[in-house]
Amino acid sequence: MLRVSRPMGTDMSDSATTATASGRSQSGGLPSPGELAHFFDSSLDLLCIADFEGHFLHVNPAWSHVLGYTEAELVQRPFLDFVHPDDVAATLAEMEGLSEDTDTIHFQNRYRAADGRWVWLPWSSRPDVPSRRIYAVAKDITHLKEIESALAARNAALEQADRMKREFLANMSHELR
Repeated sequence: MLRVSRPMGTDMSDSATTATASGRSQSGGLPSPGELAHFFDSSLDLLCIADFEGHFLHVNPAWSHVLGYTEAELVQRPFLDFVHPDDVAATLAEMEGLSEDTDTIHFQNRYRAADGRWVWLPWSSRPDVPSRRIYAVAKDITHLKEIESALAARNAALEQADRMKREFLANMSHELR
């Protein structure tokens, strides 16, 4: 996990722009509110806006695709209800950092999917302390964790086989003397 502190008083609204009647922003080419909504809704990554009290305020459709819950189910319950019991303490500690205006660059935890499986999510999050909001993105890396686990098991098996081979050769060498 990597945390990045921003100077206090750095407000996310510093870069805010207003849209013109044509839908283009006055700052020269930034997306219109409609384009931003489309971006949010069409992202394959899990995008969300949460509050400091631990509730999702808005989630994009990728959440339903990955976890199998409806948007309503996700925003009705505290998000800690979905977090793996072994990850709750670390998640609370990360929330504490966010409440102190510290960005999260790579924090991982597991969320329970509607079908009961656990989904690994690495997070990047930025708090907006004045509005008590958290803007976050996560990605399902469960398949990578499964590959990592299989590789670790394979490496352990290879190391065991190598140890057994060395022991056998040492015994054979001793008996040949």
